[in-house]
Amino acid sequence: MNRYFRPDFLASKDPSSVGSIFRFSVKDGSHNGTKCLVVRADAIKPERAADTIHYLDPSNFLVLAVERTRTFRSSTRRFEPLRELIKVSYGPPEPDTGLPFPIKVKGQFVTTDGTRYPAVDVTFTEYRRHTPKPDELDVEKVLGVKKPSIPPRPPLPPEGTYLDPGQPAPPNDCA
Repeated sequence: MNRYFRPDFLASKDPSSVGSIFRFSVKDGSHNGTKCLVVRADAIKPERAADTIHYLDPSNFLVLAVERTRTFRSSTRRFEPLRELIKVSYGPPEPDTGLPFPIKVKGQFVTTDGTRYPAVDVTFTEYRRHTPKPDELDVEKVLGVKKPSIPPRPPLPPEGTYLDPGQPAPPNDCA
């Protein structure tokens, strides 16, 4: 396993904490006959998240496929029992970086009775590197949006001066 990929860093240290809604696991596996890393994110609090499985290429950690057990529907603000399947296809590696570019992303929803509905179908036709010129980053010129007027910041107080005169000066540990 690549030393820069740290599944222990992803894993929840304290499942009872507020921010921990997933329990992560990483193992070797396969997806449609292709060897891969299987990264599972199991929802600890199912009312807040769906179980997700990412299938990653073990050589470069690019996403090969994603599978979600449920899908959040914004109209009802609930999770629906729709499985979501997403597959990413890659072209040949780019000479500069050695990494392949995605050429197709295809996804579908699968209902409980097995009916499949398309979710996303994107085909990338070309890639071109683009380095923006400074005038392309000028928001006023490109989009016609005026920058808000922001008053200048007040000057910093002289060193050793504190905003609250009732507070004692903190110890100077840097001297």
